[in-house]
Amino acid sequence: MAVVLVQGYVGRELPSRAGSLLAILARHGFAAEASERFSGLTVNLIRGGERCGYINQTVIGRGGVVGYRFSDWRGKASNGCPSEFVDSLVPAFCSRYGCAPADFTTHQVRRGGRTTTYLIITNPTLALRVLFQDHGLAADEDLLMVESGDRFVEGALRDVSMQRLERSAKARQACLAHYGFDCQVCGTNLKQTYCGLPLELIHVHHEVQLSTREGEHEVDPVADLKPVCPNCHAVIHSRTPAYSLVEVRAMLSGLHLSQASPSGIGLC
Repeated sequence: MAVVLVQGYVGRELPSRAGSLLAILARHGFAAEASERFSGLTVNLIRGGERCGYINQTVIGRGGVVGYRFSDWRGKASNGCPSEFVDSLVPAFCSRYGCAPADFTTHQVRRGGRTTTYLIITNPTLALRVLFQDHGLAADEDLLMVESGDRFVEGALRDVSMQRLERSAKARQACLAHYGFDCQVCGTNLKQTYCGLPLELIHVHHEVQLSTREGEHEVDPVADLKPVCPNCHAVIHSRTPAYSLVEVRAMLSGLHLSQASPSGIGLC
């Protein structure tokens, strides 16, 4: 179990999966802060200076991992559901995040003649995906939370029907003929780095993501494609929209992304 201490929090002990959630979020730029407004009984999730979720006694008591914050459903963000969405909240939430009603619960609180509806996410993996999606972070199939005692089974066979966007092998070769096999972000050459590797290895990155372009189109192997190592390629696609090569170079140089510009082109 990941133990996460939130300074100033005096509420009920956080369940293990809430602690695990906070530990994962901390690695992706989220902070957990005890709320002074609620006398330290609520943990607010913060990213970029804005609240994006909460954990309090009600969330814990209802078996949840995080209370949902309605940040962009209406102009003003709030923990309570905007009144115009209350009647359609469940299908609207499922449609927005691709989840099922069993993944969350709602409850109502009446104060001063006014009823407010709140949504609590009970599925820890969904909580991660919601927070990542709301902040433009890539959330692929590897983004999962597991419970202690879970069993893991692999090896089953299944039939898969799929479509894929075709990539041009000739365009890749033309790109590599121009740039060579050095990563255009960090400069790494895998064959030189891994002694005894018998062949050149490199990914070829599309500067404009292939899935965003419609139908067949002509590719310029120099302007549109760049060789990048697997590590840099993973970083590039760790966000939606993807980082540019210039931005990832800036990360390697220890620069803030606001300092990244085309004038900074060049290997670190």
